[in-house]
Amino acid sequence: MRKKDYFINVQDYFKENINFYFFIGGRGIGKTYSTIQYLDTLDFFIYMRYSRGELEKAIGNTNNPEDNEFYKIDPNYNINELQDGFYGIYKGDTLKGYGVCLQTFYKVRGVNYERAQALFLDEFIPEKNARRVLKDPSDALFNSIESINRNREFFDKPPIKVICCANSNNIYNEIFVALNVIQDVELSLIMEDKTFCDPERDLQITILDSKEDFIEKKKNTSLYRLTKGTSFYKMALENDFAYNDFDYVKNNMSIIGYVQFLQIDNIMIWKKKGDDSFICKYTKEHRKDKLFINNEVQIKYINKYYREIFFTSILNNKIYFDSYEIKKKIFDIFNIKC
Repeated sequence: MRKKDYFINVQDYFKENINFYFFIGGRGIGKTYSTIQYLDTLDFFIYMRYSRGELEKAIGNTNNPEDNEFYKIDPNYNINELQDGFYGIYKGDTLKGYGVCLQTFYKVRGVNYERAQALFLDEFIPEKNARRVLKDPSDALFNSIESINRNREFFDKPPIKVICCANSNNIYNEIFVALNVIQDVELSLIMEDKTFCDPERDLQITILDSKEDFIEKKKNTSLYRLTKGTSFYKMALENDFAYNDFDYVKNNMSIIGYVQFLQIDNIMIWKKKGDDSFICKYTKEHRKDKLFINNEVQIKYINKYYREIFFTSILNNKIYFDSYEIKKKIFDIFNIKC
């Protein structure tokens, strides 16, 4: 039996005229459960995971229905495989939705998604040890939404609502990179409601804090006593991004007393006058000597002439980045894990 006060409910964060929701939070706080509760209220939905293995683990074990995510909501739910790796999700005798994996979605044939009111992609930020099954998850997701949505909005029909949930593993994940929202998510971390909302893009991203009662209960279990102080503990209970190191990241640092040193794409590296201290910020300037991240020859040039300066500034704590996104891009240039 779930005690309601321990868990969050994603429906509390829904807003009018927002169709794309991303929820990020610690393990077991209620993201998946409450989203499936919402799906249960609809006439028809789509449940999606990245890989077939993940999908089958979540809903495909017909030998043990109690392992099924939907069975936890209502034991009347049952699953039937309709095509290879493509499932029908039934409540009693009624087909309520489809279970699909993004990995093979493009292979599914002869299916009409017109009835679908919502798409739920669970675990959109994979764990670092998960086998990579998609070359470009964002492209696969956007194409699947296009296939499901078709031209329904041309005929004044509502678009499908897309809900994506994940543990707080990696702020620099491929979908957020594609949507160009990394810096927006970073800023939301310091806001009271930890929400980034862009109505013009129908987009909302919410960092979900675990409830106090949940944290108190969970931190006294054996695993969390074992892992106290680790990145796993911080991700699962404190909702810190486990795979991201925010050292050297300081927002809105003043560049008074600094001069332009080097521009790489839209990142300006500023050097303090008379000192080898640096600040890296985004810029709208276009210097004639600007270098480009996607140019292999220029990346080799940067490594040849600036690598030693960069490493020295790191070792001496004399470089800061205006955002984690900037830090990640600069570290990638020098092939350093961030």
